[in-house]
Amino acid sequence: MDEQDGAHLSAAEVLQRPCEERSVNAADVLSTHLPGVCSAVETQQGKGHAHVEQLRALLQMEGASVRTAAIECYYAPYMKRQARDVEDLRRDEGLLLPEDLDYSRVGSLSAEEIEKLEAHRPGSIGHAQRIPGVTPSALVTLLKHVRRQKKKQDHQVRRSRFEPEQKTNSVGDITGVSSIPVNEDRDGNSRL
Repeated sequence: MDEQDGAHLSAAEVLQRPCEERSVNAADVLSTHLPGVCSAVETQQGKGHAHVEQLRALLQMEGASVRTAAIECYYAPYMKRQARDVEDLRRDEGLLLPEDLDYSRVGSLSAEEIEKLEAHRPGSIGHAQRIPGVTPSALVTLLKHVRRQKKKQDHQVRRSRFEPEQKTNSVGDITGVSSIPVNEDRDGNSRL
């Protein structure tokens, strides 16, 4: 059971969590606690239940198989994220890169990658993929950076449509914009 929210966790979910002590091996923890888990499930679900049989089969596996399963569970979230990144790159291969993009302002790019991107000035993510020395990680970073910049520009454009145009006088004060709403009565007299 999860101590934070009280939800029941599967063995795979437990193995995906980082250990407090790095010297503790998740597979060793699993093999130590699995007999107790098996007994508890057997008590709760009954001897013939499928989960009990699966746990018993897991107990019979070799230690290396348990370690492999533990490693696969631990890295599963990272593999899912990597698969999403690959799909994003495939989907947005045609995304155009701004001509004035300053690659040195894109975080996490190596000096070599910045140099190569500056030299080639790719027109799209797809073109950047074909530059030797530009890693998939750099492409994902570049894609996220361009998306963020585009989103920021779109937001500014939307905001500018709804904000009244402000004029400044020679002193730099804003004129023509009233911060206090003024209503007029039917005679044209202003009132607050």
